[in-house]
Amino acid sequence: MTTLFEKFDSQHQVQQLAEEFYDVMDSDEKARELRRLHPDNLFFTKKILYRFIVHWSGGPELFNGDYTNSTWLELRHRKVELNELHRKQWLYCMETAMRNLDFNAELIEEVLARFSSLINSMLAVRSGVNASD
Repeated sequence: MTTLFEKFDSQHQVQQLAEEFYDVMDSDEKARELRRLHPDNLFFTKKILYRFIVHWSGGPELFNGDYTNSTWLELRHRKVELNELHRKQWLYCMETAMRNLDFNAELIEEVLARFSSLINSMLAVRSGVNASD
């Protein structure tokens, strides 16, 4: 079975995606509320997202496996008040970044579907709702 990671052109493409994702968030007014939740300097935040995506998508373990699930994401973001607008803006930034980098349509669709599911699970953990309900 092919992993999501294997569908990327290279590990470098994932690094470009993490960079572009935060560049979109940093410059696009449509992501203003989401951007306010992040530190002014995104240098380390970009590195964390890159390492997370590589590991989460089935690539090399650049990240502890315990840190690639919705519970860990909830813990990492526990002090941040997240809502549906933030979810939509996050997915918008990811989709825009992939389009800016000329990802193929099938990969964009799969990445967005998987991230949407992950974010929904994370928000369900926060609200105490079972994500499968």
